[in-house]
Amino acid sequence: MNDHFAWLIKTINEAIEKKCNAELSVHNITFSQIKIIMALYHSEKQAYSLKELEKLFHCSQATMAGTVARLENKGLVKRCSLPGDKRIKSIELTTAGKELAEKACTKLTDLENWLTKMLSPSEKQELKRLLEIIHDSILNSKV
Repeated sequence: MNDHFAWLIKTINEAIEKKCNAELSVHNITFSQIKIIMALYHSEKQAYSLKELEKLFHCSQATMAGTVARLENKGLVKRCSLPGDKRIKSIELTTAGKELAEKACTKLTDLENWLTKMLSPSEKQELKRLLEIIHDSILNSKV
């Protein structure tokens, strides 16, 4: 069974998620929550609407609203009205959320190094290139 790409990718994803959740437990957040924090931190405008987050993470409105509400309750994000349209709320990091994102950047680099420690620099580049091809293909396919 492990000779199928999908199985290997799923197994790798589960190992990454498990390791991340263990590391993040000291901050009382999950892998799903840190992905939102990191998306906000790295976004050009450092904010997204709930609808934009749903599209970015390919999830339902209910799932994203619940995750954002938990982050809001933890004081890591806040909802703000968009200038010019008070009906639409943007999700932004609080100071605590920004501080956590900065710590997470270091941890994510450590994770990436752990994942690829057995690869040469050229193998790492090739792996990244191939994963980007698969990623882009999946996002552009109509499944």
